[in-house]
Amino acid sequence: MPMDFSLTDEEQMVLDAAAEFARRGLLGKERDHEREGCVSDASRKSFAESGLDLLSTTLPGTNSDGMDLSWPARIQALTILARTDAAAAMALWLPGTTAALAKSLGAPADAVAGLGQSRLVDAVGETSAPCSALPMAGASRILDLDREGRWGIAEVTPSPSEAMALHAAGPRSADSVAWLAQGQVEAEAAHELRHLLRLVGSALLVGLARASTDYTAAYVQERVAFSKPLSHHQGVAFIVAEMAIRTTGCELLLDRAGWDLEQGQSRTGTDAWLEACETALWVTDQAVQLLGGHGYMKDHPVEKWMREARTITLLWGGVDAARADAARDLDLGAES
Repeated sequence: MPMDFSLTDEEQMVLDAAAEFARRGLLGKERDHEREGCVSDASRKSFAESGLDLLSTTLPGTNSDGMDLSWPARIQALTILARTDAAAAMALWLPGTTAALAKSLGAPADAVAGLGQSRLVDAVGETSAPCSALPMAGASRILDLDREGRWGIAEVTPSPSEAMALHAAGPRSADSVAWLAQGQVEAEAAHELRHLLRLVGSALLVGLARASTDYTAAYVQERVAFSKPLSHHQGVAFIVAEMAIRTTGCELLLDRAGWDLEQGQSRTGTDAWLEACETALWVTDQAVQLLGGHGYMKDHPVEKWMREARTITLLWGGVDAARADAARDLDLGAES
């Protein structure tokens, strides 16, 4: 029987709710959230009232009271939020997802409370490096997970950080103070969770790439140079076309990764992350360049999107760790 890739009516309603929340709770408030260094209480309340918090605090296939929606629907919902304000989407979404992951690892409830972010590290323990400019979203605890399946929840002392971006997510510098809980899962299970976390990051980056592409396409059609719109200049048109092509390709790969995860295959999550990193960095940079001097002004959002894309690609082990995990998948495939 062929697989049905269409979303259910319930899932489509969730996506509509995400779009409505982005319009009412985030649009036009991006600079306020950035200046204040947090998401407003009104936006948080609206996020909860929309029911989207149930998506971020549960995982599909688990016994919970949350929404048991598919991964593709969840990923698309997060991408919709990221198109408007990726930093706010992180602040609203990641703490709940991190807590859900910690519970799946077997972490005790008293240690899970207050989690704000997850990290993919080389080793978990006293030698784990302090966090630098880590989006904490007001939390005081982090979840670390390494390749061997070791995990730990650390109590940290956050301090203000001169971060380049993601201000609405509450970036902080933090030193590990004490390990509240530690444990071990099978290396393969940890590997799958690493893919899953990168899938969440990919959704944020794809949202930024789509926002940058759409905004730039509209700008070059309105901006006039040499008596005609910028879009009528062949060199500009080619760049915008490539921005659209690469962004759409990323969206398709991300959707494929979501459906693969539904079938128990997580590997595509890291593939999507690597592609999303490369695409988001290139697309957001081109958006700034095509806007010229305007691209560096806060009158336009493209400079914010470029800063956020560069910062997000450094999280969850960055590109280098993802390539190492992808190579591990290839080695396992060759052995089998």
